[in-house]
Amino acid sequence: MAQPETLLRRGLVALVGVALAATTAVAVAGADTVIGAAGRLVNDDSTLLPGQQAAAPEPPRPPGDADTGGALATTPAADTAQSALVAAEDDRLSRVTSGHMSSKTPWLLPAGPRSPATTVLTARRVPYDLGSLERLGAAEQAPDGSWLLVHSVVVARGAELRIQDPGGTLRMTSGPDGFTSIIAFKGTVTLAGDPTAPLTITSWNPATQAPDTDPSDGRAYIRAVGSRMDLSRTSLADLGFWSGRTGGLAWTGNSDTTSTGSLAESLVRGGHFGVFTSRATDVALSDSTLEGSELDGLLVHHATTGLTARNVTSTANGRDGFALVSGAQRITLTASTASRNAGDGIRIDGTPRPGPTPADALTGPVSPVGAIPGAAIPGPATADPQVAVPAPAAGLPPAPATARGTGFTVERSSVVGNADGGILVQSADGVVLSDNTVAGSMDGIVVRGPSTAPQITGNTVDATAFAIAVRYGVTGAQLHDNTVRSSTVGLHVIDSVANLGTNTVTASRYGVSLVGNVDGSSVVANHVGGRGLAAVDTHRVAPAAVADVASNDEDGWVTDRDEIRYWTNYAEDHPLLLLWLLILLVPFAARIWAKRRRKRHAAEENREQPEVPVEPAPAGEDSGPVLQVPLHVLHDVGAGPEATADEPDDTSATTLLPVTRVTVVSGRGAAP
Repeated sequence: MAQPETLLRRGLVALVGVALAATTAVAVAGADTVIGAAGRLVNDDSTLLPGQQAAAPEPPRPPGDADTGGALATTPAADTAQSALVAAEDDRLSRVTSGHMSSKTPWLLPAGPRSPATTVLTARRVPYDLGSLERLGAAEQAPDGSWLLVHSVVVARGAELRIQDPGGTLRMTSGPDGFTSIIAFKGTVTLAGDPTAPLTITSWNPATQAPDTDPSDGRAYIRAVGSRMDLSRTSLADLGFWSGRTGGLAWTGNSDTTSTGSLAESLVRGGHFGVFTSRATDVALSDSTLEGSELDGLLVHHATTGLTARNVTSTANGRDGFALVSGAQRITLTASTASRNAGDGIRIDGTPRPGPTPADALTGPVSPVGAIPGAAIPGPATADPQVAVPAPAAGLPPAPATARGTGFTVERSSVVGNADGGILVQSADGVVLSDNTVAGSMDGIVVRGPSTAPQITGNTVDATAFAIAVRYGVTGAQLHDNTVRSSTVGLHVIDSVANLGTNTVTASRYGVSLVGNVDGSSVVANHVGGRGLAAVDTHRVAPAAVADVASNDEDGWVTDRDEIRYWTNYAEDHPLLLLWLLILLVPFAARIWAKRRRKRHAAEENREQPEVPVEPAPAGEDSGPVLQVPLHVLHDVGAGPEATADEPDDTSATTLLPVTRVTVVSGRGAAP
């Protein structure tokens, strides 16, 4: 069995090895990772503070080459089935637009497997209405006055469907046996009620006599394709499935025509998306609420330009409140509200998307989530082969990439209580965020590069971690006249160039923090209050970087210097320090422990030595002190009785001899 000292050495070597390995891992990770509160490595895209929880995996985002959004919880089988349904819808619309389009009278596309018949409305001077749909067999009126849409409807070029029915209800057939839709294909759709009596439109399952709340087998939807569609004073519920263009209420374009229109004084709830736009121009949303969508409340996608949203509330949605992504340009949100969403309140992503691909047809791209651009959509083994979308011809050059999105404005809006973050901007140029109120999320406003010239002014922010952060390749950022009422880090700039001036900041660790290459940045005339490590933190600025820090009012700041809180925060901000302290302190602690162990072992050996009994002297005789002499010593000097042959030779035995008299011998002789 190994000795304690050997085990100690082995344990020490192992412990130091572990510490070195951890240090190496962190060093290799470099700026991309930090140590979380529990010692775990976390991605620095979120730049977690100690105690901040890592975000849950993000729900699927639409890819840059398609308008599909997927679902929050799905399976490969469900993906295949729903993408096949979307492909079938694209094929149905293609068949409608490729046949009888010159007809001057409405015509009928027969029903297909799990697909109702389609009534095609052709051009005429008088708009079609519910009565027209009833005469064409596309709608039926119930005894209670409500209407049931039993055919899908396509509004062709030159035709207009106008449903103005204050207080009325239009139910769209939707269930396991198939679902209906209203699609304007280069036509016009108008749906309207009155301010006190909105028009209600909902999916409807005839079997259950209730709205269709299961989108997994497809669900009724409303869509414009290269058309104008206007809705006012309407209430839409439980519409849409799987993709953006079939997501509920959608304005979409095609290869040569964009859609436009408006949504005013309306409620959209319980859809797959609330509102979806793709290749749309100048869509105006106003005084409306987007609520309880499976994914985003508003998803502005794929080359949408000029969209405005004024006094729009997007709340309690399964992903983001407002998502402005994938080639969107010149988008303005004014006096709007994003609250209680499961993702970000407002997400702006201007990441360049691929240019048009050969797969872009009249109905737009059809790839499912994660599919290769231009690839055919897989369908179930029993799918009609006529539904398949052909792949593009081989040998075509890759599509070019477009520039970053630009021209985003969010002003006078409220972003409160969203699960992920308040306002997130990534890879977008010319962003203006002004006079907004952001609160109730881990981070308030975050701008990530590459981005140029974002203007963040006049905002009021409360955040648990970072109030306003500019990170990783942002240039020309202007942060002025913002008020940070509470935060851990008020204003945070990392590897970016930003001018910070006349902001009022309250924080509990750093008021302003500059990290990495911030060359050309300035921090001037800010008012910083709170208590923590530093009002203005510059100790992590890159050696070659020069930042102008001057004239800041730090009178309201209390610096934690000689307190446990200071050193605790310092250690949390510098996790490698703990590793090196471990490496340096373990040998000293081990040596002290080894010394104490040896002393304890020696004491235990002394306690185990048996005591030697002492024979008492005869009664009445003062024998004096007793001298203990080993027997073998006596034998050597010839003292005592001689040992006999049958006596045991026990040299370890001890004989006790009484000493009756001691004579001291000195150079002067002996004395009795």
